Amino acid sequence: MTAPHVHARARELPHPPEVVEAAQYLSDTPAPPRPIVPHLTERFGLDPSKACAAIYLAGEMRLLRRVFG
Repeated sequence: MTAPHVHARARELPHPPEVVEAAQYLSDTPAPPRPIVPHLTERFGLDPSKACAAIYLAGEMRLLRRVFG
């Protein structure tokens, strides 16, 4: 099963620096606070859409870290 079209486009587009910063924070935090979207909007000043992009990007970062070390 392939990922939805939105995710494929998200990989093609460069992410704003604040999204990358939030994603790095999430990928480095073993147990991030829940609910995460309000936390990211408050801590990094992201709108909900950018917070979701950061969550997705953090997942990719974790995956790449597991695969490539």
